[in-house]
Amino acid sequence: VLLDFHGLKGSQNGAQTSGNCGACGRKTCGTTWRGFLDHQDTNLAVIEKLVSRFASSPAYFGFSFANEVAGADGHGTMAFYQKAYDLIRKRSADSLVIMDATFNPSSFPFQGEAHMGLD
Repeated sequence: VLLDFHGLKGSQNGAQTSGNCGACGRKTCGTTWRGFLDHQDTNLAVIEKLVSRFASSPAYFGFSFANEVAGADGHGTMAFYQKAYDLIRKRSADSLVIMDATFNPSSFPFQGEAHMGLD
């Protein structure tokens, strides 16, 4: 099983499929924004909880997070990627970790790591 945290709280790209309650167009839903970095503690806690719960399962294959990141601060996103990666690796040293390919992989804070992929 590949866990996919597709939509982050605060939205990673402003789309309605991204954890963004304003993108659906309903006036009662709030505004459209790209503020997942404002909620990174919550997003990281979700990642940690999911990995803690499922990493020991023989069916667990890996974790994908922050799908289709757009319009976010690159340095802040890389810091978030590093924290999320570290949380996953703490519980599962050899599972697959998949990140969005919005940014050039050469800008990722972790170089030469094994068991990684881009979406």
